[in-house]
Amino acid sequence: MASSLSTTKEFALSLAQSLMVIIVVLNIDGHCGAMPEAEYDGPSSAILQESDPFELELAH
Repeated sequence: MASSLSTTKEFALSLAQSLMVIIVVLNIDGHCGAMPEAEYDGPSSAILQESDPFELELAH
């Protein structure tokens, strides 16, 4: 799952920067995925990472 998780995190970062929305990386039942934070209504314990494009811009 490590390579799958790292790929998902990279995808989330790219998606956040492209769409300019916060993207969450999720782990549900051993499967990872990414989706806009505004559309996620599941448990917060499933969120592994948030990619905020506005915080990323300030870091550079």
